[in-house]
Amino acid sequence: MVRSPDAELQLQGLRTALSLSLGDRQADLLVAGDAIGVLEPVVGSESAHCLDALRQVGRAIEVDELAAHSLVHHAAEVLPHDEFVERLATAGFLQVF
Repeated sequence: MVRSPDAELQLQGLRTALSLSLGDRQADLLVAGDAIGVLEPVVGSESAHCLDALRQVGRAIEVDELAAHSLVHHAAEVLPHDEFVERLATAGFLQVF
């Protein structure tokens, strides 16, 4: 889950999700709070490449509705806050950035 507005932490979260997804542990990307900017990276940046790769390998990108606004990435699914919290509560593995 990425919830930090810090671009370096956001990139670290994207890298981790992608690395896990290409390995033996599939990882969806969850976005909350002030991290919504992670879904609008600079074109051609490493963050943009990570998001594209996550989409290509079929991983979900889920956003808490409380963080969502018009800049939500076209591949992201906005979840009602209660569903987002339930998703967190039932996750078998969770890293927070």
